Amino acid sequence: MAEVQDSAVGDEGVWTPDIEAAFKEALFKWPQCGRRKIVFEGKMYGRNEIIALWIHRKTGQKRTRKQVSSHIQVLGRKRKREVNGHLYEGQSSAEIVTRKIVGDHPAIADAGTTVAPMTTGGMVGALPKRERMSVSLPLTMTLFVAYTKDEDSHTQSLVHLDSGDEFSDPELLDLTQVSDKFPMLRDFSECTPRSALFLVKFWADLGSAPSPDAFHGIDMSFEADDALRIECSTTVILKGKQVVEKIQIEEGRRVGGKTVFEIRDSAMCEVMVKFIEKLRGVETPELANRILENFSVLQVVRDEKTKDVLNCTAFLFEVSQRGLGPRHQVFRMFDPSEYHL
Repeated sequence: MAEVQDSAVGDEGVWTPDIEAAFKEALFKWPQCGRRKIVFEGKMYGRNEIIALWIHRKTGQKRTRKQVSSHIQVLGRKRKREVNGHLYEGQSSAEIVTRKIVGDHPAIADAGTTVAPMTTGGMVGALPKRERMSVSLPLTMTLFVAYTKDEDSHTQSLVHLDSGDEFSDPELLDLTQVSDKFPMLRDFSECTPRSALFLVKFWADLGSAPSPDAFHGIDMSFEADDALRIECSTTVILKGKQVVEKIQIEEGRRVGGKTVFEIRDSAMCEVMVKFIEKLRGVETPELANRILENFSVLQVVRDEKTKDVLNCTAFLFEVSQRGLGPRHQVFRMFDPSEYHL
């Protein structure tokens, strides 16, 4: 759908309650994505453009992306005046307005909780809900937490996913939208069960810098129906090239008819630790996200005996907005050449 146009409408004075409600809903659905595009129903949009599209779809009223941008600027300046500017020093109007609206959303009880209704962010997008269905998985990720821990055992989560339920019926994502980030993804997609190819988009909370000797670790857990051993390969990719791979072999334990695999306090590699330190030293979230455009992680879990791929999960990252804590969204990837709408 082309950008909605209405030259007869001024930039301000036209934001009726129903239009304002649709505007706020769109801000909540689509977090800031910098220069990246949002893929929605098979087409690519800038953030302000998709907000205008959403307003038109929900209310029948037309607003252009420029009108949306102007409205965000006005609301940002108003919010700064309300708090004398101190709370939002150094933040853009888009950051201020988004943080205010997301923070007021009834789905969020505390600033640090996961935002379940988050949909697309950055360049990833989804097909309509009607095209999705619940499926059984050969192996399910139930926990993925990256964290720092200081000498007093104070732990700070960088990214946090702690429910396997999100993998049962996620939104669908065309894997060609992210294949440039994962050069080996096509190969793995051919040998991975169609139900077990995922992408997790994380908004990481870098928080305050930990002490120099803080431990940087990762906790993971998986569940499978069958009794087996798994081989978990985690690959760090920079600018489309593999820079380090970590392979872990885990013996499962039977719990309530399931085989549970737990990987605790797995030390991050030096490359990851230095990369996180670099991000913490960056002046703005926008610049940090530009750096993260060149960073991705691919995890492949195999049956250690047969070498069959049980699960393939790609990870993309952005920096979470101040005060909102770590957030995430799960997608199931598909090959469009094999998918029939």
